[in-house]
Amino acid sequence: MNEKLRLARIERNLSELDVCSAIGCDLKTYENWELGKHIPQGFWRGKLCEFFGKSLIDLGVNSHHLHTADRKPLVEWLRIW
Repeated sequence: MNEKLRLARIERNLSELDVCSAIGCDLKTYENWELGKHIPQGFWRGKLCEFFGKSLIDLGVNSHHLHTADRKPLVEWLRIW
């Protein structure tokens, strides 16, 4: 995820803490996503897509990052909530 996620945040003039507050995750977790140390799990992927108004691909999650169960269209993820 990393660079594209970071750029999406910067485009909105937000700090990492602003994003964390908006989606409800802790700062260290978000930092790890931007640094590419970890890939967000399904729930967080949906939150990030909804918050930024971008697809997983736009945020830097490639299909090889997704488990078979996670390869649902964004509409399905939002329907789960």
